[in-house]
Amino acid sequence: LGPLRARQEDAATPTTVTVPHALASLAPETMGQAEARQYRAYVKRALRLADAVITPTHATANVLFSRFGPDLPVQVLPMPAPTELARPCDTADAEARRAALGVPERYVITPARTGEHGRLEWLLDALAGDPELPDLVVSTTPAPATTGGRGATPATNPTPVPEALRGRVHLVEPRELADWGALLSGALLL
Repeated sequence: LGPLRARQEDAATPTTVTVPHALASLAPETMGQAEARQYRAYVKRALRLADAVITPTHATANVLFSRFGPDLPVQVLPMPAPTELARPCDTADAEARRAALGVPERYVITPARTGEHGRLEWLLDALAGDPELPDLVVSTTPAPATTGGRGATPATNPTPVPEALRGRVHLVEPRELADWGALLSGALLL
């Protein structure tokens, strides 16, 4: 969203823009039509004016190439995951965090939501169809961007749990990246 000027051959500092995802082109309904349209306009402007465009995945770069042409100044630089998401060194802290969040000993975890792109219904159907599957932990918030005890905002779309699965589906609200790290390290599957 920063100001961009036309490329200049003698510019002392090149302009680099990061395009973090291609949802506006691939699934605009997840963003809302107006926001997706605005995002596409910003990306088009960045591709026209920036000296280099960085994307975190080859999939995003391929969408840009297919939409705007193969001669773009796009580079793929995967972003590292926050260190708090790595397997915790302090297993006692991780166990305490999982206990505080109320997750069972054996579980799979998902950030899925209900709806067309959430795919949570698929997991709930699988769980209902096989009583041998481990419990399902559903995160009700997105991963927070920073640490420091600041909680994430609750999900705007509450997850409905069928009555038959109430004891096997656990809705959790991680407040810090370290909570996410503890949840991911204890899960059998993401």
